[in-house]
Amino acid sequence: MSKWIIVIILVLVVIVAGFFIQRGIRTERGLIIETDKDSYDPSENLKLIIKNDFATSVGFSLCYPYLLEKDNGDGQWENYHYTDCQKFNGNGYNIVKFSSKSFELTLPNVSNGKHRLQIPACVGCREGDVFRADILFYSNEFQIKSE
Repeated sequence: MSKWIIVIILVLVVIVAGFFIQRGIRTERGLIIETDKDSYDPSENLKLIIKNDFATSVGFSLCYPYLLEKDNGDGQWENYHYTDCQKFNGNGYNIVKFSSKSFELTLPNVSNGKHRLQIPACVGCREGDVFRADILFYSNEFQIKSE
């Protein structure tokens, strides 16, 4: 009978260890950024979901929470020109640990082609702090094309 108790305890230890290992792997992934579609008309709004797999909150710039980039045709990505921020560039739009938020973006008038979003993030920052870009993340690629 005591062998069964030892076996049950070992199984429980393995299950608990697996849970903590899985949770540790999950925290290393960072942000998962996905658009709702692979192709957009320039007049459409882009819907974006950001999943925070960090074990801490993640914040985004109040001025430029994302930067639109275009594939220039040879595999290199170029940012569109953005003016300097004319207001306080604070940390905002925080996503708490292990949660997600959805955003809807109005696409600017840009040329047809393959695009993605570059998203600078501040890891572990408090809302209202001066924004600092700790890490850059990228969305999936998507097409913008006129009918």
